[in-house]
Amino acid sequence: MELKRLLSLTRQAIDKYSMIEDGDKIAVGISGGKDSTATAYAAVKAYGKENVLGVLMPNGNQVDIADSKALVSHIGIEHFEVNIKDS
Repeated sequence: MELKRLLSLTRQAIDKYSMIEDGDKIAVGISGGKDSTATAYAAVKAYGKENVLGVLMPNGNQVDIADSKALVSHIGIEHFEVNIKDS
């Protein structure tokens, strides 16, 4: 029951605070930690993996970037990496 409520709240927040149109994807910053993992999972469940884009943003040489890459692979979402060091 809680997952159903979480997904409903996720959809409501995204619909209320964004300007998503047909064909747009939801971008989720993914660090590999608990918060971004839960957010990515909720976005996939609420909108479908084809509508979610993972953004990995290491700051230089991030030792746990493999966790982020494993997550996007596991949930099956398109992703890209932007190194934000010196940006």
